[in-house]
Amino acid sequence: MGAPLQAKLLQVLQDSEFTRLGGNREVKVDVRIVCATNRSLVDMVAKGTFREDLFFRLNVVAIEIPPLRERREEIPLLVENFLGRYSALYGRPLRGLSQRLIEAMRQYAFPGNVRELENLIKRIVVLESEEQVVAEMTRPRVSRGERRAELEAILTEMEETAGDLPLREVGRRFAIEVEREAIEHALEATGWNRKLAARKLGVSYKTLLQKIRECEVEAR
Repeated sequence: MGAPLQAKLLQVLQDSEFTRLGGNREVKVDVRIVCATNRSLVDMVAKGTFREDLFFRLNVVAIEIPPLRERREEIPLLVENFLGRYSALYGRPLRGLSQRLIEAMRQYAFPGNVRELENLIKRIVVLESEEQVVAEMTRPRVSRGERRAELEAILTEMEETAGDLPLREVGRRFAIEVEREAIEHALEATGWNRKLAARKLGVSYKTLLQKIRECEVEAR
């Protein structure tokens, strides 16, 4: 939420009235505001990116929902709900999950939280197969430290070859690693909501999907 919109919302909360776009008459309102965010508003207030007065207006009753990886006991209930919902929606037989997939879910970090779990179940129902999902969840993850080590390896290779490595190739490798870092950061910041991440990165949704494939970005 940008600063202009924050100011407008604050005004509505303080005065219980607003003016419609293009109108000239004040409209009285009696509403309750429910907000949700995946960011720390306290940190944003400290950095000056979120109004302190608006924060105190909104922060009446706060409910913090931990990430899915910290409440794994809810996964079976969520899976049961999603299986029933999408089996009915897509006209597929209702099947349970294999023990192999259940075990993979116990070990998986779910960076995209409930939305990611829902999409995984939807894919299983539509494809009537678990193989792709199991492969993704059990694939070894490359850490950020390992990514940076790859960049340092490129620099070392440049030094050792004294410029024999084509400059275009150097630029290509660096671009891929830097783009991968930026994409992963944006996806994690938005709970793996690709549309929001695309907006955050200033690219189209289609471009982001293409970059995810090119940079081999994987859920952590």
